[in-house]
Amino acid sequence: MARGRKPTKIDQGRFEGMVTFGATCLDCANEFNCTEESIVRYVKRTYGTNFVEFSNKKRGTVRMKLRHKQIQLALEGSVPLLIWCGKQYLGQSDKIEQSIDQAPTRLIIDRGNPKPTDE
Repeated sequence: MARGRKPTKIDQGRFEGMVTFGATCLDCANEFNCTEESIVRYVKRTYGTNFVEFSNKKRGTVRMKLRHKQIQLALEGSVPLLIWCGKQYLGQSDKIEQSIDQAPTRLIIDRGNPKPTDE
């Protein structure tokens, strides 16, 4: 006689795709109609790691691909991405600095000599 619940069927490709694009453990549990604990066990059994490390690795791959694509488009002439890459990799900014190269000018206004009042 079998014990416990039937194992949850998790489609590996769909699961990896969800995690790659930011799905949380709870999101995956809701999608596969199981508990978060089932997802945690699945990741441990299938990938030999915990959910956080697995998701960080998957999301890191997406970040790397996005950076690569942004740089590629910048090098192809996309002005917004050239500006973005300049800020990210070359320390450029939109900050406008103003400086005054000469001493301040003193302005004197002559209002004439007022008449003394009888106080």
